[in-house]
Amino acid sequence: MLFQPCFSSLGCPDIGIEELCAIAVNPDHRIPGAAPCIEIRSLEGTADYPGKLAESPEALRHAVAKTKAAGIEVRLVGSSLHLSQNTSADLAALLKCGRVADAFGARYVRVFGGGSAEPKGMSPKEIAHAASLYIEAVRYFESEGINAEIVVETHGRLVTADLVLQLCDQAAQPVPLLWDTHHTWKIGGESLTSTYTAIAPLVRHMHGKDSRVDPQHKKGYRYMFAGEGEFPFAELFALLQDTPPEAEEITPALSLEWELMWNRDLPPLEPALSAWMRKLAPHLNLAQGVNK
Repeated sequence: MLFQPCFSSLGCPDIGIEELCAIAVNPDHRIPGAAPCIEIRSLEGTADYPGKLAESPEALRHAVAKTKAAGIEVRLVGSSLHLSQNTSADLAALLKCGRVADAFGARYVRVFGGGSAEPKGMSPKEIAHAASLYIEAVRYFESEGINAEIVVETHGRLVTADLVLQLCDQAAQPVPLLWDTHHTWKIGGESLTSTYTAIAPLVRHMHGKDSRVDPQHKKGYRYMFAGEGEFPFAELFALLQDTPPEAEEITPALSLEWELMWNRDLPPLEPALSAWMRKLAPHLNLAQGVNK
């Protein structure tokens, strides 16, 4: 499984689309030979920038024009829908995200699998509800002619491979995933190998970040620049080189989710993104057979 370097606008929530494009094309934030790639979530001070764009056709056209002119791929648009908590009444807002994603030419619209992280795990009733809403959302997108694919993030309480497979069983079909590699490892308590072995064919997009245990922090850990924390990057890169046959046609993005939107004590995105690309570069080149 190759991967495309990427980053989320969650790390620069207070700027506009022009500044986001400038960050994406900055040579310090890119790997030579890899096209700039982003996911849209927060900008202009709101966590729901896609929703804001959906309400202003002029702003959407402007944002699309800026990314296209800069040669930036918008890989994913992040919605706020939680499969385990929301209902059919919330699908109209998701449809707006789908239309925004199609305007950008994005492959995916993200929904959350679980709700809040506490209590851990999901009940059979919650899994059944999440599966039902996922199927309804997929059919809604199809009926409205949306091209972007809905991917479910391993987030909140949906942070183990077993829960993902239960969701697939309830949906009676494979459920495409956004694998948050940090969440399943740190919150789910699984090794990357055990998670990936179970879900590899489902993975369409990945989030990554690094952290270090900090008992004084409200989370119990603190986010760090890539390579400065305890996240097992070597294990992740080894797994991504050893692609199972059923996943060979998928080239997911490995996207830095620098959670500045939710953690205002973090440093700015730019140095975190530079560290991210430095961490990824040798392994991306190895995967692509490029000697740089």
